[in-house]
Formats: sequence, structure tokens, C-alpha cells
Amino acid sequence: MYTVQTSGRDTGGGAREKEDGASSAAREGACAPRADEAREGACGKIRLCALTAGWSLPLYVAAREDHHEVIAPTHVVVRTTPRGPDLGVEDEVVGYASLGGHQLFFAWLHTKKLNKHESFRAWRLAEELAAGKGLVMAVSPNSPLLPYVERMGYQRLGPAVLFIKR
Repeated sequence: MYTVQTSGRDTGGGAREKEDGASSAAREGACAPRADEAREGACGKIRLCALTAGWSLPLYVAAREDHHEVIAPTHVVVRTTPRGPDLGVEDEVVGYASLGGHQLFFAWLHTKKLNKHESFRAWRLAEELAAGKGLVMAVSPNSPLLPYVERMGYQRLGPAVLFIKR
């Protein structure tokens, strides 16, 4: 587990131990919610904080320890837990969110009216529109293009079930 400790009483600030070489200001500047924004979790307050250099290393270490990939993170989920009287608090990275970090690409390309080359052309046009921002693409296991996805430079992320909230 990778944690960041605040020394002294929980006064909303304090000197951070520099376990990852990052300053407390790098973390706190993007993660100082108002009191009503933090939500009490099972063991502390849960915050969603903008990803800054100070949160990057703790995020990747925590995700690796939990056997998870980190894909285009924009925010970290942080749990703040009191350590005891006069011992301050402990901030622990317990997740991340990617809110617009990459564009999500859905497509339908007619299997009978488009040949393979036309399908690839349509695919490349979508990539050009993304303008290098990165694409996450959902591909059906039945898609005739599935064998070509990795050859076109995409990394397989693994199986997933997609949901939508409208």
C-alpha cells in the first residue's frame, strides 16, 4: 500500500513526508475540497482529486499492487483517514477516474457493403478526427476487424461489459 502522511494535527494542511519526491502543494492544490464535498467512507473521507504530478506515482504503484491497468487517468480517488490524536491524517490512493482522458470510439461499419479497405479507411478517418488525443475502442468479438485491431497499434485492455447512462 502506498500512502502519504501528514504530520501534526489535522488542520487541513501540514508538512507531507516526501515518499515520492513530490511536494504537498502539488497534491493539495488540486485536491482541497470544501468540507461538504468530501464524503465519509467506511474508514475516512473519499475525495476525487485532479491528477497532478504529486499523485501520479502513488496512483501507478497502488494500481499495480492491486493488479490493475491505469488508462488515461485524469483524477485520483483518495481516502483520508485519521491516524490518531496528534498524528495527523493519512491520504491513500484507492482508485482513479478517466473523465475525457481519451476519446471513446464506437463505430458500425457495414459487413456486406464495405470491403476491408473501405472499412480501414473509415477507421483511419476517425483516428484523424481524434487528432492524437488517443482512442479507446469497443470491438465486438464477432467483428471481422477484430484480428486487425492490435496490428493497427491498439493495445488489448481485456474483456469488459460496457454500460451507458443517458
